[in-house]
Amino acid sequence: TLPSLYERQSGLRSYNLGVQGYAPTQMLGTYNIYANNLKPKKVFMIYYSTIFERELKFLDLEKAKVEKNFTGGIGNLSRKENNREIKAGSQSRRIFTSVLIAGYNYLINARSSKTKHENEQTIDWNFEKNPLIDVYKTEIINSLIDYGYLVEEIQKDGVAWKQTKEVIKSLKDNCESNGQEFALVYMPRRASVYYKSFSNDFETKFIDDYEVEEFKEFCSANNITFINPTNELINYTRIISKGGDKTKLPYLEIDRHMSEFGYKTVAQVIINNDK
Repeated sequence: TLPSLYERQSGLRSYNLGVQGYAPTQMLGTYNIYANNLKPKKVFMIYYSTIFERELKFLDLEKAKVEKNFTGGIGNLSRKENNREIKAGSQSRRIFTSVLIAGYNYLINARSSKTKHENEQTIDWNFEKNPLIDVYKTEIINSLIDYGYLVEEIQKDGVAWKQTKEVIKSLKDNCESNGQEFALVYMPRRASVYYKSFSNDFETKFIDDYEVEEFKEFCSANNITFINPTNELINYTRIISKGGDKTKLPYLEIDRHMSEFGYKTVAQVIINNDK
């Protein structure tokens, strides 16, 4: 996992307090509950692409508390708690953690839902020389057409995007009040990294690109350290592809989660930022 690899590579004690499916509001709540006892020196919030959409569940906090209709894995578990027929079968279900207070750190993981939208961007395929990535063509195309509504949300500074930025700012302010350093770490999507690794197209924009552009401006205006390991992941992918070993790619083939090698790359970027 990223927390264990960060700890191993940095030599710093790590605490992982995350739950798959958390929205930024829940992550802020986790920090507020545990920070006083753990007393981290540094706090890193790792933001997976499109997590801001989850804030739609928390625009009305009191309603969210009552309905408990959360996103991702935590939402599934909450719903199972209310279903007696499957409650017994859920006892051994593993909860993937997604927040890391690594002696220091607070890392957050998330995934998004998808709705198809039109996208007229021209795609330049250069995959015939890169058979390792050929299997991801459909995913890449879908990533370009599925997230148009979220791009619009970002560009219009919609309620979910705006609230996400407010939550990040609140977390940063809380950290500073407690004498802790804070940084926002961006985690790009597999489709974006692989496309940029093997295409000569420098014009096509993914949802990642819109988020990164806005986060750079937001973090600069609010004196927040912003760490983006995208280029390092792209460079690593290009190097590995020459050896033809798909087991060492930065993302797992079975799903869109990062592999051990991807997490190692990200952990090193975080460590290098501290030097």
